[in-house]
Amino acid sequence: MHSHLDISFVRFNDLTNHELYRIMQLRQEVFVVEQDCPYLDADGHDDLSFHLLGKIDGEIMAYLRIVPPGLRYEDPSIGRVITSINIREKGYGKKILKEAIQFVAKKYPNKQISISAQHRLKDYYHQLGFIEEGEIYLEDDIDHIKMKLLPETSKAYFAKHHFQELGKFFAFGGLFLGAILVLFSFIEELDFASIDWVAKIEDKTISRERFELYLDSIDESRSSGLLDTDPAKILSRMIDEELLIRRAIDLGMLENNAQVRSVLIQKMIESILSEINTLEVSNQELESFYSSNQEFFLANPKISLETFKFSNYELAQESKQFLLEGKNDQALNLAENSAIRVPKGLLPATKVREYIGPTLTANALAMKPGTISDPIQIGKSYHLIILFDKSFDTPKPFESIVEQVKTEFIKQKRDALLQEYLANLRKWYDVTKSTDL
Repeated sequence: MHSHLDISFVRFNDLTNHELYRIMQLRQEVFVVEQDCPYLDADGHDDLSFHLLGKIDGEIMAYLRIVPPGLRYEDPSIGRVITSINIREKGYGKKILKEAIQFVAKKYPNKQISISAQHRLKDYYHQLGFIEEGEIYLEDDIDHIKMKLLPETSKAYFAKHHFQELGKFFAFGGLFLGAILVLFSFIEELDFASIDWVAKIEDKTISRERFELYLDSIDESRSSGLLDTDPAKILSRMIDEELLIRRAIDLGMLENNAQVRSVLIQKMIESILSEINTLEVSNQELESFYSSNQEFFLANPKISLETFKFSNYELAQESKQFLLEGKNDQALNLAENSAIRVPKGLLPATKVREYIGPTLTANALAMKPGTISDPIQIGKSYHLIILFDKSFDTPKPFESIVEQVKTEFIKQKRDALLQEYLANLRKWYDVTKSTDL
């Protein structure tokens, strides 16, 4: 007889110390110790993710996380799927995955779900409706493949549950949804007088288009269609949301609530990168990119390096000169302290990328062992790379990895676009740093 598994979804800031410790313990037990695979588990995505906790008698025995769109992939993603060894082979893995799929269907209606699946488990994910996309790739020395799922129930699920929430909008969930809605008034300049609106709250309008979208979602989810009372109820709900949003702004929630701020930041990044989603890339562009970055597409590229970060070009150049003269201590004194250091020894390029990002990894792969890079600018900082060693495998033929090349091409375009946008923001707005840090 199976023990009952209590499932809840928790944001990072709401985890207790005990829960966070247990999560990290489980992840290290399975992904590091059990799979004999040292890697950077704390990858910087946890604080923005949703965490599924599966508890038996109050103790976390199953876990996964849901990463919002635009962080790991363009789509929301599910990962770090774990069941404790004590409850394996009892169906709990599929149970938490199904719960996560339903959660994503409601949270991000009509969005695909992307996962980086271990290749040996692809049949397992097939049973849940996932399909492969692209070629097998090496991640942390384990064969992986990207898989996707578009939940068939996504739109109907969202519409059904959205309408059921009419009486619950005073809960934080309604305010949270409202924070997302208000974002679009921040990132788009609208001519309110020209909008066909159904209601106005001071200078904020509710457009007829958005109102009708709500009505359509209800209409499609019900076999009997819309009721005569639905339009008035939905309009009342939308007005209530806008009133709560305005009050939230007055109370300073945009400045002081980490959860609301995270959603706004994420939506802003999605907006900035939206043009990349429709980017048309020719085979000629991909072949040129492949030729210029061939080292990145080796069968199993591995590199050993160290990186240093500087506040300006002059410091980086001075540090490089000290390194060339063998004055390592003087060189290091000029660099900023870094909380993340790349482990020593040859590591897969995909793993190095998790530590230093795609731009520095691409530069490192193009270097010769035993050399020091020129200062590399990323945003307002400058970086030096010391490349100690690099493997020399045979590159894969372009024709066999076109999709992989395209994926990397778009990743680097996204990274460059975001960095360019952030650099422009620093020009548009007056930023002053305290000297007392």
